Amino acid sequence: MVEEIGHFSRSGHGWSVAVAVKADRELCPGTFAVPFVVEHLDRRKASGTLVVYVVGNRAPEVQGKLSGEALVLVLPGRSVPVGAVVGPVSVTDPEADRVFFAGLGEVPDYGRVNPSFAGGTLLALYVPSVGEDQACYALGKGDRLSDSFSFLFQDACGATVEVPGVVTIRVLDRIPPTIVAPARNEVVECDGAGNVEEFRNWLERHGGAEALDNCDLPVSWSYELGPFIPGCGKTGKHLVTFYATDPSGNRSAT
Repeated sequence: MVEEIGHFSRSGHGWSVAVAVKADRELCPGTFAVPFVVEHLDRRKASGTLVVYVVGNRAPEVQGKLSGEALVLVLPGRSVPVGAVVGPVSVTDPEADRVFFAGLGEVPDYGRVNPSFAGGTLLALYVPSVGEDQACYALGKGDRLSDSFSFLFQDACGATVEVPGVVTIRVLDRIPPTIVAPARNEVVECDGAGNVEEFRNWLERHGGAEALDNCDLPVSWSYELGPFIPGCGKTGKHLVTFYATDPSGNRSAT
């Protein structure tokens, strides 16, 4: 806003002079003295000074939100990040001042973020960088991490605004459990009733098999019962496949 409080006027027989000043919109807050000289046709001169106060600079305004979802694939021996473009967000000045990117404010914890700002529009590329421990932590807490960051913007007169951003990182585990002890065959003496109890106990122990998850998360067991293969008399055998499944649905068989 411009407020003119200085003025100059002079008059005489048959003449008068008045002076006004119009301030440039790009002036920053401050006090400006504007000297001037007025010369009459008879070469008489008059001088004066107008004092102009520029006040009320407002910070840039933000419209929109920086948010998105990135992805991390956990594979054997490596992790593959899949970045996300967040935005767009509008960053403009209510007084038409020029707006500049001033730097990174809050630093993200689980990745890196690169802004692109042109024509008052902000976009950002977020690329996750999640370590093994962080990935396992996410897998134990619902397969997701939340990361926050912010950018700083400044207008030509030094007023600043902070633009926050939030990215959800989805962690997908693609590593099946490791079978550290395979299922063992069980041989029982035929009791004439199908050895139901012994067979059920063997299934509940998943044949003595053991498995470990890559993040030490709980492993659940299931089995697939094959056909009964008759032998001599009432003897025979069942083929059973046991499956160890982690919380992400990956499974290994024994």
